[in-house]
Amino acid sequence: MYNPISTYRIQFHKSFTMKDLEKQIKYLSLLGAGTIYASPVFKATPGSEHGYDVINPVRFNPEITSKKDFIRIAELLKKENIGWLQDIVPNHMAFHPGNLWLMDVLEKGTLSDFHKIFDLQPGVPGPDDRLMVPFLGSDLESAIKNHEITLGWGKGNFTLNYFDNAYPVNFKTFHHIIKEQKDSVPELITGQLKKYISEGIMPDKVFLNTHWEEIKKALHDLYKNNKSIARFIDRTLKKYNSEEKLVHHIHNIQYYELCHWQETEKRINFRRFFTVNGLICLRIEDTDVFDTFHRLIYEMTEKGYFRGLRIDHIDGLKNPNGYLERLRSLTGDNTYIVAEKILESDEDLPDFWPIQGNTGYDFLAMVNNLLTSVEDYQKLRNLYREVTNISSAPSQLIYENKKMILTTRMYGEWDNISKYFNELEFINYNKKGAPGKEEIKEAIGEFMLACPVYRLYPRNFPIQKSNRKIVEQIFETAEKRNPALKPALGKLKEIILCEDKKGEAYYHKLALFFARLMQFTGPLMAKGVEDTSMYQYNAFIAHNEVGDAINARGITTDQFHKQMTRRSKKWPLTMNNSSTHDTKRGEDVRARLNVISELASEWEEKVHEWMQMNQKKKIRLDSGLLEPSLSVEYFIYQTLLGTFPFDGKADEKYLQRIDEYLVKALREAKRKVSWRDPDETYENTVCDFVHNILDPKHGFLKAFLPFQQKVAWRGIINSLTQLTLKCTCPGVPDIYQGTELWDLTLVDPDNRQPVDYEMRYKTLQSLIKKQKANPIALINELKEHPFDGRIKLLLTYLLLKERKSNPELFSKGKYLPLQVNGHLKNHIMAFARENQGDWVLVIVPLITGNLSEKEAGDYFSEITWKDTHISLPADAPARWLDICTLQEFNSQSKLKISDLMKHNWIGIMHNA
Repeated sequence: MYNPISTYRIQFHKSFTMKDLEKQIKYLSLLGAGTIYASPVFKATPGSEHGYDVINPVRFNPEITSKKDFIRIAELLKKENIGWLQDIVPNHMAFHPGNLWLMDVLEKGTLSDFHKIFDLQPGVPGPDDRLMVPFLGSDLESAIKNHEITLGWGKGNFTLNYFDNAYPVNFKTFHHIIKEQKDSVPELITGQLKKYISEGIMPDKVFLNTHWEEIKKALHDLYKNNKSIARFIDRTLKKYNSEEKLVHHIHNIQYYELCHWQETEKRINFRRFFTVNGLICLRIEDTDVFDTFHRLIYEMTEKGYFRGLRIDHIDGLKNPNGYLERLRSLTGDNTYIVAEKILESDEDLPDFWPIQGNTGYDFLAMVNNLLTSVEDYQKLRNLYREVTNISSAPSQLIYENKKMILTTRMYGEWDNISKYFNELEFINYNKKGAPGKEEIKEAIGEFMLACPVYRLYPRNFPIQKSNRKIVEQIFETAEKRNPALKPALGKLKEIILCEDKKGEAYYHKLALFFARLMQFTGPLMAKGVEDTSMYQYNAFIAHNEVGDAINARGITTDQFHKQMTRRSKKWPLTMNNSSTHDTKRGEDVRARLNVISELASEWEEKVHEWMQMNQKKKIRLDSGLLEPSLSVEYFIYQTLLGTFPFDGKADEKYLQRIDEYLVKALREAKRKVSWRDPDETYENTVCDFVHNILDPKHGFLKAFLPFQQKVAWRGIINSLTQLTLKCTCPGVPDIYQGTELWDLTLVDPDNRQPVDYEMRYKTLQSLIKKQKANPIALINELKEHPFDGRIKLLLTYLLLKERKSNPELFSKGKYLPLQVNGHLKNHIMAFARENQGDWVLVIVPLITGNLSEKEAGDYFSEITWKDTHISLPADAPARWLDICTLQEFNSQSKLKISDLMKHNWIGIMHNA
């Protein structure tokens, strides 16, 4: 099994290509990166910033690399002992004219060789149920009237064009247009058609997928090279585009229908990624589709270039269990595989999945909760209620938001799954006492809303064990919320839990329905919680994060130790992340925000003070309301606290970033604005409020900065603790691009800013030189100037170097919680990793905010720590070497914190 050791995430796009990566190999090698963790490198929509909108999974993206260059650079990485972990996207592709597989389906309907690749409703595309192409900005009639939809020509066929998007017409349309021109059609065109088809004979699948393709190639060349052909085509286009009814007629005889983008909120006949019309899902469970999709992935894995795979959105697949088994069989036992999977706090990955783990959002949440003061969390909840008058429980808010998404954004999906249930004939609706179809539809909806996890993974039916308990819990919750639906919910429960013994045929159709149902509980959770509730409920936004929960209260060190002990036994090679391309806030923003929980009383005083002084900066809109609202204002203060520059200056670039973030946050919250219903007046009012309170002439900055600096300093300690845990706890640490220095970014696109690798390389070289010369002097220098981020860069280097020097210690080593004693024991956490006599000892500070001012000021002095010490196991080494200071320590069953942390803020030692 390939061990990545550590990963370094790279976001590829046209402005950062494989050749750009090639220039940074020396730096990444020096830093100690074990594996490049690459965003999708397959052919994507032109100008894609992320690569998840793939249009051809069997070709490299020419904006990023050629196949030849990829192999050449991968070989260079191998020479530096750096592997490659590739992000793959088996759930969906882009709904885009560049997706030739999909365009073939639009053109040929069910006769296309690519028809079964896409997850379409039965009978789609057909004459009675044409595939929706939902990208119009208005209704069809208006778009045609305004000449936004026109007949065009491209690649040897007529097209329907909507601005720059060209969709091919079917052969029947082509034939119809040609016949309508009668004697004016050049012989070169009729001759091409007569080669393959007789008058009045409709084409079959063989013709369309072979001869018709040859005809189009010939016509494409003729249009380019023959002036008479070009004139004929152009005259034909001019004629049709001069009459709306002709364009309308052409549209109406296609296998697809162009429609307004919001039409999918009411009906939809293809599965999409979440509620994104531009991403159409695949039937990857089909063997032929699987084999077609994975051709390039298999080739690169077989040749040893892809050493690992990261599976995007595993929950979207019809059969995740079967997919993973097939992928493992395809790529072999030595390929490292992880799945992007959002786990709830008490949820674990299915232990039968043949993978190494997930992408690490669970670890992010564990550390985030560890850095939260458990004893002070309730103060934050109470303060939020007091200042905003919002008393709704988070669970109720989540339910309401999921229901809003289901009934207004995913109504079409809900309708489809309900119709599918009825097609499977579980219920005889004519039977006396049977619930009605609408009641069953409501019951199915409430089941989805009550699902406490993204989805379930039963391996067989009837549903057994833990899955059964969760399903029972879902029905219990749904019935409590909707007593009137109890009969329908009871019937649905009887069907899903198979309370009467059934035969194999019944279990088969139940498996089909349940698999389909589970493909939509995940998107509902993601849109209702991550993309709505996490932007509405602002009590403590440090936990409004992917993998975490808006009502998370923190965990104790004992709870964290139990989680890590379990992790080391079950998932020792799962990923540990703290920042990704999808996180809502950068890792160091969260580290700062966690300090609020430690300074809850002082935070309360500051919030009241700031709200009072900034009241006059609010603006009353035509609605009569003062904006921003109290909840948004509370959100703004936390955002500023977490992101404010270390130098205390809000320049134009910072203000622009905050403006862009606030607009996105307001729209995601879907309270007064949304992406479908923006309101620039309201959005500008909120942004202006921030600009006005940050005006140096106003008194807010004077009141804000002292507290902000206090939080920033303690946030640095949290950040270093977070980094250390990520690199030493069970799992494979992931460094998101550029975060080896301070990461005060927000949600994308803010977290996809260009990385200055040259500066990092020169800085790291200087740090390494200084550490070799005088490590203690360097540590003291970095402590005096922590805001420049060099202390984080050095620690990252030392931790990755330690992992590379002894990979088996971290991949196979036991996790041993260590007891801390003394009067400041609650401000230190310690553990060891041990494997066959090799040891690493880790000591990190915790919850430094609620130390007294004197204790905080003398935090690393011998006076502060007094009797605080760590008790070591009986078989622990007697001699230890600190990897930061290069000092040696001798132990006699215990180690004094005052000795270990006399110079450094973090203690990482291996046996000397």
